Amino acid sequence: MLRRASLLLFLLAIGLAVACGRQVTPNPTFSNLAGTLEIKFRTNALANFMQYNYFIAVNTSGNGQEPYAVGFQNRQFSNFSYAVVQGVNSAATGSVLPILLQYYLIPNVQQPRTQQFNLNPATTQLQLNTATTSAYSEFIVIFARSQLSLPSPTGTSGPTPSASPSGKPTPTPTPSPTGTGPTPTPTPLPSGPTPVASPTIPSQSTWCINLFITDANGVNVYDALGLGAQDHSFNQGCFDVNTPLDRVYRQPLEVAPPPDPSSQLYGFELINTP
Repeated sequence: MLRRASLLLFLLAIGLAVACGRQVTPNPTFSNLAGTLEIKFRTNALANFMQYNYFIAVNTSGNGQEPYAVGFQNRQFSNFSYAVVQGVNSAATGSVLPILLQYYLIPNVQQPRTQQFNLNPATTQLQLNTATTSAYSEFIVIFARSQLSLPSPTGTSGPTPSASPSGKPTPTPTPSPTGTGPTPTPTPLPSGPTPVASPTIPSQSTWCINLFITDANGVNVYDALGLGAQDHSFNQGCFDVNTPLDRVYRQPLEVAPPPDPSSQLYGFELINTP
């Protein structure tokens, strides 16, 4: 009942925001946009937050490798450091903001694990139905990059690249660890504390993102940047966080796109402000 009530409140807030085409989060405390990442998430129809999860996968390790949907589906999470998630899983927390997932490894355990956090409403912004064209629908997430600079719970960072996107991960060094986290699960995890992060270190200045859309459980990928969920040809997601950037990417024509336009990617615009 509690989860259902949270979902209903979330949908009411989202519904009002979509109708108005406006910001749905409290006014953040950005004196300017320095240190932020803005993602304009574009789909072929209005995003359906009741049915899907919309993932922004981020690799902050500095290795310059894309986090592909193939690694998400085989649960090895190669090149995944974090994911910002808006949809069914975020609604279960009772918040209109996206949730933040951190991916990490435990020594001598091959299966990566996840830890969930609430993004700080003072430094995170969500805007819905912001598209000014009939070609696509759009929602915007703006957040302080420092929120994606958490210490690993175990002293190893998210899975690193292997010979192929489906290979087994190996750990890489990260800032000093504290605590442990829950094991991964296809259902929403209990909400954790708001992240308190340190600035990105120089060796981790290259970040890489990917976007994909999953089912309600956040397990099966319906579409991803490039040629779909099984493809790993997308190579436009890496950038230097210390360099201003405004990049627009248009999804190529897919041979077999998912049937629902709300689960079809149109592309994105990435705006990085050092």
